[in-house]
Amino acid sequence: MTTTYRNLSLHVEAEASLETGLDHTSYIQCELIRFVNRTRLVHRLGTVGPGVSCQVARIVRTLLDH
Repeated sequence: MTTTYRNLSLHVEAEASLETGLDHTSYIQCELIRFVNRTRLVHRLGTVGPGVSCQVARIVRTLLDH
């Protein structure tokens, strides 16, 4: 994620709120896919809504040609 708005179609906006756990509006960089071992995930910091989640999933599926 980044807080810098770059007007790229591969970036999905996530609003700052208590639900997302973000202090500033941020942008999910779908082109920067990372694999993280589940053991490194200690606790949940926040969540995004179904609309943001669907946008990210659609872009990632397109990038992976799936």
